This record gives sequence, C-alpha cells and structure tokens, in this order.
Amino acid sequence: MSKIKIGYVVNDLTVGGVSQVVISLCNSLDYLKYEIHLLILSDSLTMLNNIPLNNNVTLHLFNYKFETSYTLFTYLKNSFFLRKTFKKSIEIREKIIELNLNILHFHTLPRQLAIGILAYKKQPNIKLIFTDHSARITQGDYKIYQRALLSLAYKRLYKYYNLIAVSNVVSNYILKYKLNNKKLILKTLENSINIKDYVRTSEIVKEKLNCIYISRINYSKGHITLIEAWKKLNHPLKGKLFIIGPDETNGKIETYAKMDESIVFTGSVSNVRDFLNISSIGIFPSSKEGLPISLLEKMAYKLPVITSDIPELKEIINNNIEGLNFKLNDVDSLLEKVLHLFNNTSKIIEMGNFSREKVELICNLNNPIEFHNNIYNLVLQQ
Repeated sequence: MSKIKIGYVVNDLTVGGVSQVVISLCNSLDYLKYEIHLLILSDSLTMLNNIPLNNNVTLHLFNYKFETSYTLFTYLKNSFFLRKTFKKSIEIREKIIELNLNILHFHTLPRQLAIGILAYKKQPNIKLIFTDHSARITQGDYKIYQRALLSLAYKRLYKYYNLIAVSNVVSNYILKYKLNNKKLILKTLENSINIKDYVRTSEIVKEKLNCIYISRINYSKGHITLIEAWKKLNHPLKGKLFIIGPDETNGKIETYAKMDESIVFTGSVSNVRDFLNISSIGIFPSSKEGLPISLLEKMAYKLPVITSDIPELKEIINNNIEGLNFKLNDVDSLLEKVLHLFNNTSKIIEMGNFSREKVELICNLNNPIEFHNNIYNLVLQQ
C-alpha cells in the first residue's frame, strides 16, 4: 500500500507556537503510513535548535516574498486577484505538483492560502487543510463595514479548505462570520503541549519577581502596553521583564523600553524553559490570539498569567483563579494587576498551582495524532 503524501506549509520555523505544533506533528506521525514534506516559505529555522526534525521528514526551503502591507485593501486584492501570488509562488507550486501530494496542510497566515488555491487549480485531486491559529476579526479592531469586507476576503480564501480551529473561540469566530465552506470539514483541536516535559525546579517567589512574555514582537501583541506598564512599576520586588520572541518591527517596539535596564529583549532563544523556570509571573497582553502554546507553557511552569480580557485568553485564564485579566490596551489596568500580585505573593503560588492543574487537564484531554489521522482519512474520502 502506497504512503499518503502530506505537505505542511509554514511561513518559517522561528521560535513560536505554530512552529512547535508543526514540528511535533511531523515528528509524531507514522512514517510507515505517511510520506511527510515540510515546505517553509523562508530560511528562518531557529526552532529546530529546540526541537530537531526527524530524519524521515523532507525539508523544502523557499525564498517567498511576503506581502508587507496589512491594509484591508491588500487583503481584498490578494483574495480576489491571485495574479501577484501566481508570479511569486511559481517555485513552490512547481514543487507541490512534482511531489504529487495527497494533502496540503497550511499553518500560515490566511493570505498565503492563495498558494494552495493555485496548486489545487493545477492539481484538483489534492486536498487542502488550513489550521487557523487565531480569531482574526474582532470588533475592537474594525468598524462594521471593515469586518464585512474582511470576512468576504477570508471567505474567498477559505473556500477550498477543510478547517481546523485551535480553540472554541476560533471555531466560533469562523462560524459567526460564515467563513467555512459547509461542504468541507470544520473541526476543533485545542493546542496542547507534552506536559511531562515541563518541570519547574526553582522557587516561584524570590527576593525579586521576574515577569515573562513570549510572543512574536508586533503591534497586535500588546508589547507597547506591557512596556509602558512595566516602566511605571515602582516596587521593591521588581526584577526583570523578559520579552522573548522574534522582532517583526525591526527594533521599533524595543525603542519604547530605552533606558530601562530591567526590560530584557532576548530575541528568539532555544532555552525558553530556562527563562520560564526563573520567572514568577506570566503576562499576555495580546489583542488577537487562538490558543497560544506559550500561554500553556507559562501555565505548565506554575506561573499565574495576567492576560488581556479578549475572549481567546479569558477562556483559559479565569480572573482570580489561574491569573488575572486586565482591560485590553489599558496601561494602568495592567499595572494594577501586576501590583496586586507583587503585593500578595501568596496569590502567585496559589494561582500558579491552579494554572498547572488547568493546563494538565487541557493537554490530557487532547490526542493530536489520533485527531489528525482521523481528519486525513476524512478528507481523503471527500
């Protein structure tokens, strides 16, 4: 019996949740059943220092020129007029056709889905899957007409794809804006981690309290709010603020932290767990998420997590149980929550224990390999 040929498409393999999910999946699938190809749209591979790729996975690197504009007009143009994507994705599409894949599974931004659509039009027997890692249309970010136009653009891109949502919030957003093709699959698989790999070896409350935020650095992730709140923090227990992740702003956000030596930008690092192990509080000020792997990692290290009050994060972090919720983009609200934990260190331990219990429950309920085996069987029967 011939193997099922699967191609996973990712923007990069920098340190981050999407990279971790994809590499873990590639390394865990049955190589007697699947022939696995990983198509990476850039040469950024730092995550492989953390999680080496199994030798049975074939790596394909491309120099794809990403669109730098994130305007509504650009999304509409990219979803309705595929000419630009057609020109810059020739090499990738030729490789997809050459590999004669059965399944093409995207873990990218929606705009890269045009690559799969063009490949499908050339090879109609290929099955397309998109794992959506974020609730992308939020009321706070867009006016009514903008949400309507953006949902139209996404619907156009999602039309050919079976969809996997990484949380119930993401699934509900897809259904709310009617983005899915009802003839194809929409399933939810909550992100998870191998909880046994996360063992805290240091005391959580020390003479100084370090805080940590792990995320790609861009303007939707709330870094500026976090930096401004931290700069206003005046407390004898104040330690370091570790900001970990690749910078997509070319250092512009880092300038907000100038002259404050307690704020440490590490960039992409291979030893994230070392920083988690010496931190006391996790912070997640993002304005748009799905179910972040880095949130689960903070919880696994028994950190109470202070999150913005967006539904994606409140679904996991209940206020005053696993952490605290602050008003999105509100510097003083975030500062108030940080001070509350600094002034009540027993709460750090209590909430941190609840965090660990919650993440164990989430991860023990999930079986990503069984889920994907079932999904792949279903789409191949379409």
